[in-house]
Amino acid sequence: MKKRIFLLILLFLIFSPNLVNAADLEYVACGNAEGIPAAVPQLISIVYTLLIVATPIILIIFSIVALLKALTGGSADDINKAKNKLIKKFIAAALVFFVAGIGKFVIMKAADASEKDSVSACLECMLYNSGCQPSTGGDDAYKATTRPGESVPQEPGSTQPSGNSNPVKADSTIFVGDSRTVGMCQYGDAQLHVGQCRDYLTVCQGGMGYNWFKGTGLTSLNNLLRQNPDTVYNIVILLGVNDISNTKNYADAAVSEYISIIETQAKSNWKNHNVIFASVTKLGGAQTGGSWPVSQSNINYFNGQMRSKIASLGLSNVSYCDIDSGLNLDGKIASDLIHYTSEGYTAMYNQVVNKCLK
Repeated sequence: MKKRIFLLILLFLIFSPNLVNAADLEYVACGNAEGIPAAVPQLISIVYTLLIVATPIILIIFSIVALLKALTGGSADDINKAKNKLIKKFIAAALVFFVAGIGKFVIMKAADASEKDSVSACLECMLYNSGCQPSTGGDDAYKATTRPGESVPQEPGSTQPSGNSNPVKADSTIFVGDSRTVGMCQYGDAQLHVGQCRDYLTVCQGGMGYNWFKGTGLTSLNNLLRQNPDTVYNIVILLGVNDISNTKNYADAAVSEYISIIETQAKSNWKNHNVIFASVTKLGGAQTGGSWPVSQSNINYFNGQMRSKIASLGLSNVSYCDIDSGLNLDGKIASDLIHYTSEGYTAMYNQVVNKCLK
């Protein structure tokens, strides 16, 4: 028994080099759950690794040792018992692997189609301590959206031109979006970005939609607003293409989610800011391929519903901005039909600035 305890402690130390001290604690997000201490997925991943790797190894090692002892000095009955025990331990070890796999499979099957990416990312974070997204928590509310030693870059002395779209004159602008916004801001990767976007600011991450928006995206955005309480922002939302797929029910669900988030926030955290939902821009064809296809007809339907629902909110600080009409993307769409070339993203950026920030 003492040997087993010693071996477990040794394996624990081997698998736990990245445990953090409380003084270095950071926070991560798991799906829509925010403010999870980074130590939680680290500990869970260690326990999970010990369960599916160390436990079967221990079972098999001790059974083999027992069999060797029986073979070297035991009776025929002892040898048969040791063989049977070894077989049972092999079966138990296999079951540990299968149960873990079946558990993940059941969780993924139970998740809604629109939440599978979020659930998968959460499992990856918790079970393997990999790909965890930064979040906020405790007194360190802004730590998750900036790197150590960095401050949030401010837009250098810029003001927005006057116009009739936005009721309040803004001091700065924040673009909130997915991979198209990542491209528009000229970032080289699809990770979470909170900071400078050309002449403005951004909160964006590739492949995201409303589940990200109401979790990590919203937390990061509201942190930016709290960091500069005297600054009035244009909050330009450039999301939707990853939510609507090619069937009407996905588009309806996305409209419902975005309107709910916008209405709630526009009456609370965003009440002193201009909230602008920009239309989803065009594809390079009638429909994209891949495991999550998007159709142009569904984009058009989604845009129409968002325009109508935003108007029906009757909130003076919330507006819809049609950036798709008049946007020339001829020869500027990537081969996947959904993303744009560098020239295409520049055209998109200019369209947003000229049509939404006046």
